[in-house]
Amino acid sequence: MRRVATTAVIAVAIRTEDRTATDSSPAAENRKKVAPASKIVRRLPGLVCLATMVSCLAPQQASVAETDQYGWNRSERVAVSFENTDTASLRTMDVVVRYGSNFSYDRLVLAVTTVTPAGYRWRDTVVVHVPDGHPGLGLYRDVSQAYRSGVCLSRPGSYLFQFEPLMPGEEVEGVAAVGMDIY
Repeated sequence: MRRVATTAVIAVAIRTEDRTATDSSPAAENRKKVAPASKIVRRLPGLVCLATMVSCLAPQQASVAETDQYGWNRSERVAVSFENTDTASLRTMDVVVRYGSNFSYDRLVLAVTTVTPAGYRWRDTVVVHVPDGHPGLGLYRDVSQAYRSGVCLSRPGSYLFQFEPLMPGEEVEGVAAVGMDIY
């Protein structure tokens, strides 16, 4: 039995030597040259995917401020602040509203005042559409509305966003929090 196993090992070794002897042909040389290129082609999708994932790592910041859900007064401003360090990438900004079952409108109209680190300020009106159907008793839903896209926050420092309701009546019931999502 041992002789048969030894003979089989020697036969495999001879066949391997025969292959290496025939691998010096021009086709084998061409395969050796093409092999690194094929490795690059095989790795290229992974590298592209990795580069895409790393380039999408812009910081996302979301902040909300609580309001009086039983009656947010029209004269009461709610503010959120963001520290900006990324002065190069384009960002998207959404207004976020958390509402409860006692919110009785189909939309919430807000005045949004933005104050930059340099002290510039501007005021916009945003209409946040609330979907049909209210959350159950004691539950809240979040809804977001596009505010600005393709924005470059070009100055480092603190950006302040102030919100106030522009709804009929003195108080708006059912709004638990408002804020800004920057990504």
